[in-house]
Amino acid sequence: MERRRPLSNPNQTTNWRMLRNSKTRPPSLNKPGSIFTRIDRDTKFFEGQDVNGIHLLTDFDQVRELQVRLGRFSKGPEDFFPVNWPVSLTTENIDKLNSSPYVVAPKPSGTRFLFYVDSDGGMFLENMTQHIFRVDEGHAVKMVSSDGRPVTDTLLDGVLCKEKLNHDDNCNGGEENPKKLTLVIRDSIRCNGVE
Repeated sequence: MERRRPLSNPNQTTNWRMLRNSKTRPPSLNKPGSIFTRIDRDTKFFEGQDVNGIHLLTDFDQVRELQVRLGRFSKGPEDFFPVNWPVSLTTENIDKLNSSPYVVAPKPSGTRFLFYVDSDGGMFLENMTQHIFRVDEGHAVKMVSSDGRPVTDTLLDGVLCKEKLNHDDNCNGGEENPKKLTLVIRDSIRCNGVE
């Protein structure tokens, strides 16, 4: 699969300093020339809203350390969101279906995150703009492996979606039909220290 950073909206505030002209550069297989330069303290966790128990990390050194670690774990770049990106089929690349392995999967509607559980059990979520959020201990999910050990040193790629709690025809949620946040895991990059 192709690794690339999604094209940004030129009218949107961004955390990226483009080293080349991004408006004229077509999407390619090459790594984009961009570097994470600052933390936008106004960044909200999900759909423009804060979520109770999840807080933006604002210490730049800690954020960079986690970004580099996640890039190394995923064997991807350390200076942009280091995961596989979906590739649309075109007449130029459809012949690759015969010669390269590929995965076809439905795309859940939501926000893409890397979910990282460190060696101490701390939980972090990195969004596509490389902002990192910490899950407070009181709100963290206790994860245990099949042999009863706590899950640590784990990196998952997923999509955070809103899931309705009861099963009626009202898909919009609301007080009578609230929605809960669910991380749909798309890929396991590292589990308990094993890649």
